[in-house]
Amino acid sequence: MKLEELDSATLRAIIRAAATDWRDAEAFLHALADLPLVEIRAILVEPLGALLALFLAPTSDEAPATRSTVKPLAWDRAYAELFKCGTAILGWSPAETWAATPTEIAQALDAKITHLNAMNGFAPSDRSDALTAEGRAAKLREIEELGHDPDFDREAYAELRARFGR
Repeated sequence: MKLEELDSATLRAIIRAAATDWRDAEAFLHALADLPLVEIRAILVEPLGALLALFLAPTSDEAPATRSTVKPLAWDRAYAELFKCGTAILGWSPAETWAATPTEIAQALDAKITHLNAMNGFAPSDRSDALTAEGRAAKLREIEELGHDPDFDREAYAELRARFGR
């Protein structure tokens, strides 16, 4: 990992991206310039590693039992999806969404889904179409490969759009 290799571009990018004030980030980076590498490693590797781990933390208390087979997303696409979830589904402003971590967005989205399920009178175990983690991964791969969800009822959707004039 570039962080543990003390890749200076990676270190600078993380510090600048995590800073709440760009001037503080630049002052901090300037202060590091005269330090020996062993001191920079002692100061930066553990805290920056912990910061990056927050972006990868599971959204539930249970760690996954097996490695996921889902194709990883590029960061820009993943952040675009998180932005859509934050603004469109959760109803957050763009500023609130950008200020949240991916873990916070995922946890809020999970809570929103649980809330909507409860309001509609069923628990996840009540759903006849509930998928296992492997089933969800397979379904997502199928949708990605086809470019659309084959289970989506397009005729009913067109009928609703026609009925409500949208």
